[in-house]
Amino acid sequence: MRRKVLPADGIKEKILATKRADTKELIPCQQNQKNVEDINPDFLKGLKFNYVDGMEEVLEIAF
Repeated sequence: MRRKVLPADGIKEKILATKRADTKELIPCQQNQKNVEDINPDFLKGLKFNYVDGMEEVLEIAF
C-alpha cells in the first residue's frame, strides 16, 4: 500500500521556521516544488529540499 504525501499550505512560513530552527533540510511534497521555486533564491540558500511523493521516501530520508 502506497501512502501519498499531501501538499502543504504556507510553504514560505514553513521555510522561515526551518531557518529559525537552524535546520538545513526539508522534505516537502513534490507538488510543493512550484511554490518553493516562486520564493527568492537568496532566501533558500543553505537549504536542501528533498521532494517526495510517498511516505516510504520520507522514511528513507529521515532515517
